[in-house]
Amino acid sequence: MQSVHNTGKTDPPPVQPWQQWTLSVLAAETAENILDVGCGRGDLTRSISSHIPVHAELVGVDNSFELLHQAEELTRSRRERRIQWVMGNWDHILYPDQSFDRIVMEFVLNTTATWPLVLFELSRLTRPGGRVILLTHGPHDTLLSKISHRLWYWSESYRRFTGLPARPMCQSHPTSAEIAGTLSPEFSLLDSHQWLGGFVEGLLLENRSHISEVVQ
Repeated sequence: MQSVHNTGKTDPPPVQPWQQWTLSVLAAETAENILDVGCGRGDLTRSISSHIPVHAELVGVDNSFELLHQAEELTRSRRERRIQWVMGNWDHILYPDQSFDRIVMEFVLNTTATWPLVLFELSRLTRPGGRVILLTHGPHDTLLSKISHRLWYWSESYRRFTGLPARPMCQSHPTSAEIAGTLSPEFSLLDSHQWLGGFVEGLLLENRSHISEVVQ
């Protein structure tokens, strides 16, 4: 896939509260290889690009050609042009084991019934000491979360009606306990946060296998 290189300057993409939290816990300044799974139009990916060291690698993966094309068209600054936009399936990403020390996934687990396979793939790709940040849609058990879900549903339905690229509707709602339990035992939950009455959940997990090896 060829990248679209524009030379004009662009304003930074809008950052939601959960994306701000992601940037704060990502510690991108000390990362070497960062993967954004389900990057879509690349709004969060481009925000991450302004925090990474000069030598760092930043990869955005999505299974939608239309969304990746939009991501390339929106990539303008010299720092953003360092992003590698890659087409791929979320449960089979063509990188070797332990390729990344930071992985971000935004609202992917809710769009597939095979979310455990996606988590296994993240576990495979994360090197010891690496961090995984997951953003998901939580259960609709509060009034605010129910309202937020309804607004989201209308928005996605409108995108489909007008022919705009859109994610599949929510197919699953794995809990934070299910997510942590599905990842390999080496992963520990470091932090979690909720927004919009629990409609959006953020999980920060770390691969602690390097600590287990030292203890042994």
